[in-house]
Amino acid sequence: MLERIEELAILISLENGKALSDARGEVTYAAEFFRWYAEEAVRISG
Repeated sequence: MLERIEELAILISLENGKALSDARGEVTYAAEFFRWYAEEAVRISG
């Protein structure tokens, strides 16, 4: 996601009418969620 942050931010901006800087922040925020949960997968027990 972070490799395509500009492309994704433009899409979010066009879709929602957000400022491009806000859209970039959303992409970064979403990417961090993916990173967090991907790392948690190795800690699954049960």
